[in-house]
Amino acid sequence: EKGVLNLTPYLTLKKDFAFLIPVSKNIGDLIKVIKAVDPLVGEVTIFDIYNDPKLDSEKLSVAVEVEIKQIDKVLNAKEINDFMTKIIKKVEQTLDATLRK
Repeated sequence: EKGVLNLTPYLTLKKDFAFLIPVSKNIGDLIKVIKAVDPLVGEVTIFDIYNDPKLDSEKLSVAVEVEIKQIDKVLNAKEINDFMTKIIKKVEQTLDATLRK
């Protein structure tokens, strides 16, 4: 039995984030937390992991690309910013992480 293919005429958005997370945390949990934020979150890809002892040897810098699906409409700038803020807050609260600035 084949699954249903859900097509949308709208392109997905891709947004990059770099979080400083404690080395004691599992990086896989970062992906799970981001995916759980909203059903519109698609693929989450880690593209860089870096530990700079000059910054903080107890934290890893983990850069991720987050796909945001636009299923029913094109999201406006405010909706995109709200979505990004939701991701940042959830990661900070759940993993004791901070957005790298």
